[in-house]
Amino acid sequence: MSHKYFTINERIKLEVLLKENYKISEIAKILNRHRATIYREIKRINGEYSSENAQADANAKAANKGRNSKITSELKNLIEDRLCKTWSPEQIIGRELKGILSFKTIYNWLYSNFLDVSLNVLRRKGRRAKIKETRGKFNIGKTIEERPSEVSTKEVFGHWEVDSVVSSRGESKACFATFVELKTRFYVAMKLEDRSKSSMLEAIK
Repeated sequence: MSHKYFTINERIKLEVLLKENYKISEIAKILNRHRATIYREIKRINGEYSSENAQADANAKAANKGRNSKITSELKNLIEDRLCKTWSPEQIIGRELKGILSFKTIYNWLYSNFLDVSLNVLRRKGRRAKIKETRGKFNIGKTIEERPSEVSTKEVFGHWEVDSVVSSRGESKACFATFVELKTRFYVAMKLEDRSKSSMLEAIK
């Protein structure tokens, strides 16, 4: 694989496949990962694997890497106050903390619960969800090449990526659809009877 770390989409797929009792060798083939990599990812979480907990663990480690040891309670309180006033992390950095932190650090702190603020603050200014198919296989929405720049930069809440997990078992027509909101990484996974356009549209509804 070209990338080292698991993405949230891969973690969602891994969780779904484990719950469907797929073998590690089958999962490795579907995700195009080495079996040892799959085992290491599963061991990230004690007990039953959860993509949400695994992602939170990854975010926490990323937050600890980016956390300034000199952060003051005043700075933390300022960030929490602005978030509660519906400021986005980008606005906080641009207006008050430019050159001090990056907006990605604030997102990492949010996801790792370092800040005493609910993730709901990111959703108050959300727009109506727009479904984006990552590979264009269901002909829903636009392709990655056609989508607006604001989607790629994850500046606006409400853009979703749609992906599918196809069974490696030849006799099965079933598959799983995953929906990931690009800014907050909130996700939903659903099992479909087949990969037809009608099944996908029903899942979206």
